[in-house]
Amino acid sequence: MIAGGLDVIIPHNAVLALFGTATAFGGFGLVIAATVLVIFDASYSQRQLDTELLDVPDLANKTGQKPGKVARQQPRNIAKVRD
Repeated sequence: MIAGGLDVIIPHNAVLALFGTATAFGGFGLVIAATVLVIFDASYSQRQLDTELLDVPDLANKTGQKPGKVARQQPRNIAKVRD
């Protein structure tokens, strides 16, 4: 945005065009990196919430797990409880 504003003040400057393009792509790359970090964080939080279900015996039994058991690889669909 700054490069675009400077391009209005100093028109037809190749350095500003290149700088604006590079920073736009750099910003887009940072948005993609932030999205990946949010997805990893959500996955980690979901595993924590799934293991919290095992603390309550009724909920653990409905999911087919033993109460208090925390396995290394928890099933992804543990929160989808069957009655």
